[in-house]
Amino acid sequence: MMKFFKIFFNFCVIFSIFYSAIFGALSLTDWVDYSNGVQYANGNLNATVNDLNNKYNLWKSNYVTSSGAGGYQRVMRPEDGNDTVSEGIGYGMLLAVYFNDKTLFDNLWNYKQLKNDGQGLMNWHIDSNGNVIGAGSASDADFDIAFALLKAQERWGGTYGATANSEINKIATQDINASDYHVKPGDAWDDYEYPSYFMPAFFRQFGQATGTTTFWNNVISKCNSNLSAARNSSNGLVDETITHTGGRRYDNYKYNSCRVPWRYATDYVWNGDSFAQGQINLMAGFFNGKGASNIVDGYDVATGNNTGSIHNAAFTGPAACAMMVSSTYQNALNNNFYPETNNFSIPSTYYNASLQMLSLILMAGYMPAHIGSSDTPTPTPTGGTGGSGLLDDMEDGNNQNNWGGYWYTYDDLGSSGNSYVVPWSAARWQASGQAEQPFFMQSPGRTGAGYAARMTGYVTTTFQYGFVGMGTALLDPKGPVDLSSCTGVKFWYKGDGKSYRVKIPSSHPNFLQGEGDNHYGYAFVSGTNWTQMDLLMSSLTQEPYWGTSVLRSDALSMATDIQFQTVGQPQASIDLWIDEIEFYGCSSYPTPAGTATDTP
Repeated sequence: MMKFFKIFFNFCVIFSIFYSAIFGALSLTDWVDYSNGVQYANGNLNATVNDLNNKYNLWKSNYVTSSGAGGYQRVMRPEDGNDTVSEGIGYGMLLAVYFNDKTLFDNLWNYKQLKNDGQGLMNWHIDSNGNVIGAGSASDADFDIAFALLKAQERWGGTYGATANSEINKIATQDINASDYHVKPGDAWDDYEYPSYFMPAFFRQFGQATGTTTFWNNVISKCNSNLSAARNSSNGLVDETITHTGGRRYDNYKYNSCRVPWRYATDYVWNGDSFAQGQINLMAGFFNGKGASNIVDGYDVATGNNTGSIHNAAFTGPAACAMMVSSTYQNALNNNFYPETNNFSIPSTYYNASLQMLSLILMAGYMPAHIGSSDTPTPTPTGGTGGSGLLDDMEDGNNQNNWGGYWYTYDDLGSSGNSYVVPWSAARWQASGQAEQPFFMQSPGRTGAGYAARMTGYVTTTFQYGFVGMGTALLDPKGPVDLSSCTGVKFWYKGDGKSYRVKIPSSHPNFLQGEGDNHYGYAFVSGTNWTQMDLLMSSLTQEPYWGTSVLRSDALSMATDIQFQTVGQPQASIDLWIDEIEFYGCSSYPTPAGTATDTP
């Protein structure tokens, strides 16, 4: 992508940051240059961000209310008796997190919690007095809400990430049909599919966050397969609803499917996905041929002929996002589609205005895949009896931790794989016929001096679920440690931008597959700078759909190791550093080991 406006006036940046801190708004520092495609460029980022902030405040004043919200706030539809749909809560949470509006975000989330159904997902339709008049969830709202929680973790820290993972696990069970990974309309029915509920950009991050990339990649593949079968292969238009095999039902491109170009443009500019690129390229050609000012609210999928007559932001904004596909449409984006979307009046209808705002921030570079850093407030550790909660700060440079256990690496050689990790695993040393050498620490550690644990290598698919990892036994000889009373664990990490999963293996007898079973853990994305993870034990989960289900408290009562493992395959290269691991809030700790030495 062409790099626009890298030189900002310092006073504009300072003013923008100040405004954001006071009012909860976009700042110039939120702007990103997407890695793929093109984006809106007018030569004046300051004017654009101020305009977006003004529009956001208009959107809030017209569509956000505390009336009938149980002491919180909700997004209402004035054109429909001031009711609320779960979709609106999802849109509101997305806008609130990208506009750095924590107060609104928390109020919308709390309102959502009041309106959950029996599955823990939000009922889709609530009247102005707070009565549920449409039971069951809508999957698109569930997806948007969960994704907004992931972004809240990046924006504000705290426990939003753990809450997001909980929502994602519910969604995986309730909104996805595991028989073929198709997206259900909601948790209460499964009669057909909405292509506008296909959100590959969000699904990718769901997999990364929960360590279930294979599951969510299967969902993406099913979405793309059905969309490919259902769309008009010449213009990319797709029906409002389709069958579970991609059959069209009515040939109507209307108020649901109008969101498809926005959803798939997001995946392309964030991730460079080739299917998403092809989808929005088809739609860019079609809508550019129509002209930005001539887009209407309905088309026949088979012929491309107009079936609607209203020109509004709900259709124009997402169509404009398709222009982000390549420089071919840069002029159309800058001079026609973004201005046309921007010029619609915010006091319109809830749906039009919400899609207008979401389309504008994507086109303008204010809807990044990841928001800033995810620094998290660190609770003060509560001391217990016995030794220290500091498992290892690596400063002695050897491979034994403070509790006595030893560091090691592991890989998939025992599963007939050929993934590779450095330092070598015991299996790799054995296969080589050489004497096994101990794990070695590397420098510098996170302070710029000292040492840290590090693994490099690659992951293949010779074993279908290829992996490598590193870890340390808690004790030597390896034995169980009761961590069930602990509040959490902290550690510092940096890496290659890829996803990894920290997990705590257990020797509890309910794990029927032993060390190879589905142990409790938490997935995270490694940035290139040292970052501290503060992980509550209550945030640890098992991965869905495999292994033995064991209570968290039982598993943690007989913990044996802490490990850091790759997520997904193949990986041409991996590089992860770990430093300063500390458990806190435990009722007791193992007695520290004596003077540590390397052992083979």
